[in-house]
Amino acid sequence: YPNANILAAKPSDFTKDNRQKLFSKVLTGDYDAVVLGHSSLKKVGTSPKVEGDILREMLGEIVSTIKEMKDAEGNRKRGSRQVAQMERTKDNIEAKIARLANISGRDAVAMFEELGFDGLMVDEAHEFKNLFYTTQMQNVAGLGNPTGSAKAFDLYLKTRFLRNQFGGKAPMVFATGTPVSNTMSEIYTVFRYLAQR
Repeated sequence: YPNANILAAKPSDFTKDNRQKLFSKVLTGDYDAVVLGHSSLKKVGTSPKVEGDILREMLGEIVSTIKEMKDAEGNRKRGSRQVAQMERTKDNIEAKIARLANISGRDAVAMFEELGFDGLMVDEAHEFKNLFYTTQMQNVAGLGNPTGSAKAFDLYLKTRFLRNQFGGKAPMVFATGTPVSNTMSEIYTVFRYLAQR
């Protein structure tokens, strides 16, 4: 694409003084692509509404999973360690939802959903494989941290927004030269980013 109009952002574009200028360029320019480094992607925030909607969905899933696991355990006096971990995760999600509800106002910087992005191409996608998950399976080695990382969750918010906004028409490409190296859950994670309903 030798004639493509591409904006390549530098880390210095994300300083407090320069971020507004960069986002103004994105909003007013007719760019074919905006290139950001992994470290800068999180600085293009999503709104509390987008994050809250996803967190409420996660909360519903985890509450349902906890109930099913408790029902399966029956009347045991002590619940499983996995149920206790999920209940801690549930409490953390509830705290995040409460924090989002208390956010009043925001800075003047535009949010991801306001900048007109209609697709994502993620290089080195293995950098985002540590996404949260819930499972009823027990004693399975190597699944990783069920709470995931903030970096992976941030990308998940953006991919979910694009799918909700554009359905299956939003182009999303994940590229990596690193094969699945640890667990099958890594394949599941990629499908959650790219194809979850």
